Amino acid sequence: MTEEAQRPRVGCGAAILDDQGRLLLVKRVKTPEADHWGVPGGKLDWGEATRTCAAREIHEELGVRITAGRVLAVTDMVADDYHWVAITYAAESFEGEPLIQEAHALHEWGWFPLDALPSPLTAATRDAVAALGRVRRSRRERSKGSSATGGYRTSIAGFHSSSILSIRRVSIITPRTGNCLCSGLKPDAFVFRPQPPGTDLSGERVDNSSSEGGERGQGGSNGCVSSNLDELPCHGGVQRKEC
Repeated sequence: MTEEAQRPRVGCGAAILDDQGRLLLVKRVKTPEADHWGVPGGKLDWGEATRTCAAREIHEELGVRITAGRVLAVTDMVADDYHWVAITYAAESFEGEPLIQEAHALHEWGWFPLDALPSPLTAATRDAVAALGRVRRSRRERSKGSSATGGYRTSIAGFHSSSILSIRRVSIITPRTGNCLCSGLKPDAFVFRPQPPGTDLSGERVDNSSSEGGERGQGGSNGCVSSNLDELPCHGGVQRKEC
């Protein structure tokens, strides 16, 4: 092999799920992994971004346009006669019906339930499917946690950071005692309870005009209200917030 032939190559693809939760797979013609089923994708070109590559290759192969989201898996494929690194994204959306555009590259395509996939699968696809399984299990666990609390209380760990930043007024209470304690405890020991601006925990309007150091709500019978997440003393040691 020449030095050029020995350089690692990069392949980019995407896991596309339809509205029934089925995964789009193609059966490949070319090596490596010829006659294996895998997520659509192809080789990265010089100067090309990896997400752009995944979208381009899928459109060239199947006529489908996608938006590549987060990385599901990065797979090393190393053998005596090849060295590939495969990056698999989760498709955030797609448009169009699959139709083979490159008969020299693909045998066939199909939509498959995640619990009834064809074989053999490419290494990158096996890694992507495993990642999809972890995501689904995590979502089910969060859903069960929300159902167990009646959909009213949600642990800190259940919030996206963007959701936390959007909450203008929250109370933090301990689930057992209702005391207004902050920090020193694990995040999932607390519960966020959004409160309308200018109200206490019972929903009654309060007058904050006399508060010092910025707007601050008055304490209710179950805990305290803060108008700013930065005011919550969560930096070591269990501290009691004024209520």
